[in-house]
Amino acid sequence: MSRSADAVGRSARDCFGVAPQGRDMFPFPRLVSVVVFCVGLQLMPSHAADRDSKPPNILFAFADDQSWLHTSLNGCPTVRTPHFDRVAREGVSFTHCFSACPSCTPSRSAVLTGQDIWRLEQAGVLNGSIPQSTPLFPLQLADNRFYVGYNGKGWVPDDAAALGLKRYPIGTEHNTARNRFVVAGLNGQDYAANFEQFLADRPDDKPFFFWFGCKEPHRVHEDGIGKRLGKKTRDVRLPKFFPDHTVIRSDLLYYCAEIEYLDQQLGQMLHQLEQLDELDNTIVVVTSDNGMPFPRCKTTLYDWGVRMPLAIRWKQIPGGRTVDDFFLLTDLAPTFLQAAELPIPAATTGKSLLPLLTSTKQG
Repeated sequence: MSRSADAVGRSARDCFGVAPQGRDMFPFPRLVSVVVFCVGLQLMPSHAADRDSKPPNILFAFADDQSWLHTSLNGCPTVRTPHFDRVAREGVSFTHCFSACPSCTPSRSAVLTGQDIWRLEQAGVLNGSIPQSTPLFPLQLADNRFYVGYNGKGWVPDDAAALGLKRYPIGTEHNTARNRFVVAGLNGQDYAANFEQFLADRPDDKPFFFWFGCKEPHRVHEDGIGKRLGKKTRDVRLPKFFPDHTVIRSDLLYYCAEIEYLDQQLGQMLHQLEQLDELDNTIVVVTSDNGMPFPRCKTTLYDWGVRMPLAIRWKQIPGGRTVDDFFLLTDLAPTFLQAAELPIPAATTGKSLLPLLTSTKQG
């Protein structure tokens, strides 16, 4: 709807043209209305009209192997996650969110499709391909005006073409920026810098979907790094099924340090959106694909393998709420599509969270 001053001026001059005889014999009230309308167009900030006409952006922060308890919001004494906590505080925190599978590929395939893994053929197993005919919500967004991309860990396997897919499921890769100052075990990609480049590359008239695929806190964990980062083994809260041993405490320290690194990168991304005045028009979702990479956790159906942290923020969501109902990560695909006002494929088994998110109820 934004228009240049010259275009508005021409429209105003056209409005004052001479009327044909026999019509508009008393034009003054209509002329006043036209003048007010034209001046209003000229004074309206162009970005406001554009923003109101665009669907919301989506920033999807997807950890790699983080169980639900390990945020400071959830009371973990060994980890500090102020930015996850902020998303939850200003939006909604979910206490019973579950992955579709406690393993990487099937969990991510279920998120991309909004379907249970047993429906996805080879995509329901590790390193299996997604059938060509399966609808994927990021590609549906890309086909409907969205600028779509990712960094870090996307869908696995990475080589979609070798598996017969014509397009990578999560759009354009942004992984060129590197961080030279990370400790051993952390991924060398500068996630926040790559997100900044993605935003710079985005056409002005397009909303975006960005998949922040943090590769942490996935192993390998280097022994002793947690201590060198200032953490103390005595602060570790061990699961009851683990023996209390120094090696295990040290391993958990570094796992927690990697979660903090993830949270720091998320914080930089939120700051970038604030600088662009885009944060309030962005749905921010922070969660994980499956549980922590320890025995009796990842690859098991215990809570430690499938129960995920989840926080969602958006300006249209009443903030400061905690929801205890049972949800699956398959619910995210229909949520994103409904927010973008796009049709939800008939094959989808997940249910949109928008009615719940826009509610004011707790529990």
